[in-house]
Order: sequence, then structure tokens, then C-alpha cells
Amino acid sequence: MTLLYTFPAQFDAIFANRTLKEAGLDSQLMPVPRTVSASCGVCVVLSAEERERIPAELWEKVRIDGVFLRTEEGWRPAVSEESRPPQGGGGREEEGGSADALRPEGPCRGPQ
Repeated sequence: MTLLYTFPAQFDAIFANRTLKEAGLDSQLMPVPRTVSASCGVCVVLSAEERERIPAELWEKVRIDGVFLRTEEGWRPAVSEESRPPQGGGGREEEGGSADALRPEGPCRGPQ
């Protein structure tokens, strides 16, 4: 079973993938499938079996837009709580420990 995580900005996907790789997980960046979103972007794909090994602090540093599960029919929104990040995570809005500190300044900064 494979999970796909989408993010509001490419920076978040790249940051999440790097964090997962550093934790020893076999994550991959890939373009967001058109069946998931019509907008351009990248997402992180990860085996559902590795979900339990995702570092909890990752969800404190990045926001996710959605979680999708690969089925025989294609990518479908994940409805299982097991596939979602822990409650209270996903907040770049919080002070300290923010991924915004690593985000470049200037006109190419991306959406806020």
C-alpha cells in the first residue's frame, strides 16, 4: 500500500522528503498526479508500512494539503486516521521550529 502526501508549496514537499530520507525512510518526490490535483507541484510518496516511522517533529515544521492512498482505481483520498499525521501537527503557523526559517527570501519565495 502506498501513500501520497501533497503540500501547499514545493518547498514543503522537498523539506519533508529530505527529512524522511534522513530518518532512513524510502520516500520519493514525484509530480502530483493530475487525478489528485490540477495544479503543478511535487508530492511525497511513501510506503504505508513506513508511516509509523515518520518523525513526529516533521508535522510541526510542514503543512500538508492532503493524503492519498493508491488503489486499483488510482489515487483516492485517504480516510483512515492511520494515514494522516498526528493531531496538533502540520503548523508552520506556530512560533519556533518553523520551516519558514529555511525558506528563501525574495520574489521566488512561493505562496505563504
